[in-house]
Amino acid sequence: FDDKLGESYRLYLKLATIEELAAPLTKWVTSWVGALLIGCGAYFVIRDSGLAAAGDPQAFTIGALISFLMAAGRIQQPLRQLNQVAIRLQQTFASSERISDVLNEPLDVVSQSQEKILRSGESQASSRLRLHDDANLKFDDVSFRYVARQSEASNPLALRNVSLELSPGKRIALVGRSGSGKSTLSLLALRFLDPTQGRVLLGDKASTEWDLRAYRNHFAYVSQDVYLFNRSLKDNLLFANPSAAEADIWRALENAHIAEFIRGLPRGLETHTGEFAATLSGGEKQRIAIARAFLKDAPILILDEATSQLDAHSEAGVQRALQELLVGRSALIIAHRLTTVREVNEVLVMEQGRVVERGEPRRLLENAEGAFSELWKAQVEGAAP
Repeated sequence: FDDKLGESYRLYLKLATIEELAAPLTKWVTSWVGALLIGCGAYFVIRDSGLAAAGDPQAFTIGALISFLMAAGRIQQPLRQLNQVAIRLQQTFASSERISDVLNEPLDVVSQSQEKILRSGESQASSRLRLHDDANLKFDDVSFRYVARQSEASNPLALRNVSLELSPGKRIALVGRSGSGKSTLSLLALRFLDPTQGRVLLGDKASTEWDLRAYRNHFAYVSQDVYLFNRSLKDNLLFANPSAAEADIWRALENAHIAEFIRGLPRGLETHTGEFAATLSGGEKQRIAIARAFLKDAPILILDEATSQLDAHSEAGVQRALQELLVGRSALIIAHRLTTVREVNEVLVMEQGRVVERGEPRRLLENAEGAFSELWKAQVEGAAP
């Protein structure tokens, strides 16, 4: 990085030097050219003075000299600008090379599948496994390493030999310190990434064997960062289910406890969210994301820190909506706030990409020396008055 920074500094210094030298150099040259023109013109005027007095139309007069000097003066500014054009062209060529490198970067398998979906004009509706019979998500000895240019020694595994099974109706919580691999696990579940080792299975098929649209049709996802486009609330909700009727939309909003708020808006569902949904609070955006999950009605729900950035009042409303959303669904819950995982079937405590402890939350708390108990004491009991 230091070498690249030094190279960038030298190039910018060279560019600045050329730009600063160009203007005075151009003026210096044009001044000397101007002086030469005036000298030569004066010579021709004196030489042809006799012819001019005799009315010879071929004589070089003072009027002709002034006209020529004015025309020559008008060309100075375009000449200076040509220098700037040359500099900008070089910058454009360099930028074009970088853009070309990005556009020509070969796609991995997941990106190829996503590109196929984006290029197709097919409806988003696709077949889905039955909720209570087949929608079984399984991680079979999964390890994952993010792609990097360093050697394997300097680029350790983000996940190491993780195995879990999310059977229909089951709730699993992933807890642990930041960087322990929880969000990476959710990205693998949604197939934004493929395992370096092991398999992710949905039903009886590996995630890589599924059509990507059909695979993701089984998942609803609510994250701590809710992404809403600068379009109407209705448009943002319909991304989850483009064929949904308005009655379905309002039912989802009622379930997410935000229908009353939207009815109170001047334009209701047609209200535009603005850039980065700046017109909405954090709690309102979270509830819209939950309404979107209700509207999709997928058998597997992934919650990635869905309440971590909310105040106590907003969190209470969002938690009520989440509890309703969880009814009858499998759920993979990533949580920093351990008070939100009391009602799950199993807790997986992660550390440096490994599952270091697992079990029911009450039994894990009974083990005073366990990793979950230590996290609980540090976060819950340590915060108590």
